[in-house]
Amino acid sequence: MEEKIVQNQQVEFQSQPSRAWFRIALFLALGVVLVGGLVFAGIQIGKEQATRDTKQVRRMTPAQIPVVTSAPTLSPETTPFPDETAEWKTYSDTKHNYSFKYPQDWVIKNEQNGTRNVAILERISLKKVDLSQEKMSLEPEGKPKYPYYSISVKVWNENPYGDLGEPVAIGGVNGLKIVEGSAPCGPTTIAHVEYAQKTYGMEYTPCSSQENGKKFLSTYNQILSTFKFLDQSQADETINWKIYTHPSKTGETYIVKYPESWMFLEASGVEGSSVEFKSNNDIGSVSIFRSNNYYQEPVEQWMINKKYIFSLNEVQDITVGSIVGKKLIKANKNVNSVFLPFGRYLFIFTNQLSADNQKIFDQILSTFKFLDQSQADETADWKTYIFEPIRLSLKVPAKFTVHTEEPNPGNDFTGYIQNYLFNAPVPSENAYQLYVIWQKTPSITQSEFQQLRNDLNTNSVEDTVIAGFPAIKGQVKGERNRFVTFILKGNTKISLFTSEPTHVNKERTDQILSTFRFLE
Repeated sequence: MEEKIVQNQQVEFQSQPSRAWFRIALFLALGVVLVGGLVFAGIQIGKEQATRDTKQVRRMTPAQIPVVTSAPTLSPETTPFPDETAEWKTYSDTKHNYSFKYPQDWVIKNEQNGTRNVAILERISLKKVDLSQEKMSLEPEGKPKYPYYSISVKVWNENPYGDLGEPVAIGGVNGLKIVEGSAPCGPTTIAHVEYAQKTYGMEYTPCSSQENGKKFLSTYNQILSTFKFLDQSQADETINWKIYTHPSKTGETYIVKYPESWMFLEASGVEGSSVEFKSNNDIGSVSIFRSNNYYQEPVEQWMINKKYIFSLNEVQDITVGSIVGKKLIKANKNVNSVFLPFGRYLFIFTNQLSADNQKIFDQILSTFKFLDQSQADETADWKTYIFEPIRLSLKVPAKFTVHTEEPNPGNDFTGYIQNYLFNAPVPSENAYQLYVIWQKTPSITQSEFQQLRNDLNTNSVEDTVIAGFPAIKGQVKGERNRFVTFILKGNTKISLFTSEPTHVNKERTDQILSTFRFLE
């Protein structure tokens, strides 16, 4: 019994440790599962949170996304870009109504007096010599010079540039920009715009090597950006005004604008014609009167001869439509007058406006322009002659010769206009002669005058008006080939023959005929 008890005790003793280890292993396994579950849950929660953050960022606008910086910085106050033209010089031309700014180290010069192109009203030149470059020959076989850059501002009474180019704003007005020419003095960049019946052009010309041609192009663009019209707001006020055209058979056709609500009255007098523009609300009126000035006297002398009473300090220079005239300002009166010489006439502008409405007078003057102004300017320096027997005043080129002969039984007056001395041999090339004959008797009727065309080539006949009188122009048939012009003045005939009958000579005769004025 005793031994059996011992065995049972041994069995019981041996089974106790096995159950303890089992519990320990079970607890360890449960712990591992619990820890693994917690870890897995943490990972899943982290992924879901990251997904939510990403979606939230995608829904945020760029302004809402925070910017992470290593350290906060203080942003300084915003400073505007400096104006590089602030210290530049300003060129202002009240005569031609514009201004612009240019660098202080550029040389400016008015070159109008040196140009032969009568279409150019003004030419201002800016020049910059670049001493940093090597000298180069800028002209064929010319002495080497330092490269230089030129920017010119030109004012024209017509558009010489055409209507092609890239759009560009000039002085707040739409214009065009073109590039033409080639090195060494080129290519030239030209920006141009039409404004108030004139054309304004700004040209950039580099006289340098091709690789340095654009060196000061940015400076040109800056100068162009400062260009402005002085009376732009005033000129814009006349855009919708009425336009009046005053025709003339003798070459003084003009146009002028006046307010929409105004009316005009036209009248003719013994000496000339007049037009009056009158307001409908008693503001006043502006008149334009054409008076004879056959001998082209200076304005002041003409005023003295016409018994105008004035002092020198009451007369000022004024430019109207590029024609220089005089303005008479009477301090104690509201009536101010402008005298504008043109050809054989003087155009007088007067106004009956109060001091508060003088701006309207100035605006009307700013729109006035002669339509054939270029031709009148071309003959401005010609010599004036008067053929007294027929009371004919005319102009001829300064180097031409004028000769008259004593009356004879066949012709009551004979005159010669030619480009060589009267007794000298006729040049073999480019000879010009205008032969003038006046026959007082016998008288000629209108029907007989029209029959003169029978002696002319049919295709060359042209009916026209010269100095206010009917005329026929054409080319003579047969061996005596020449251009001829017949003028019917009253019941007498004036005949003019041009030789040699070249196209150039015909144009020269037409220019001389345009200056004809009969003195009554």
